Amino acid sequence: MTTTLELTDEAYQLAENIARDTNQSVGQVVSDLIMKAADSEGPALEVKMVDGWPKVHFGRRITSEEVQRLIDEDE
Repeated sequence: MTTTLELTDEAYQLAENIARDTNQSVGQVVSDLIMKAADSEGPALEVKMVDGWPKVHFGRRITSEEVQRLIDEDE
């Protein structure tokens, strides 16, 4: 499906970086992140800007091992 989204510059840059690093389109990255957030346990995904950086709250602390596992799954 084709649609237009308005993203903050910071959110777009993060999605673009992930897309480049994982050989995906920005649209696929955004779709995957939305689906992962919908499937996660706990409160909804919350993003706040703190000192110019996006701070993402998933409802619980995310470990380095979990991040690496997700990166490995995408490869």
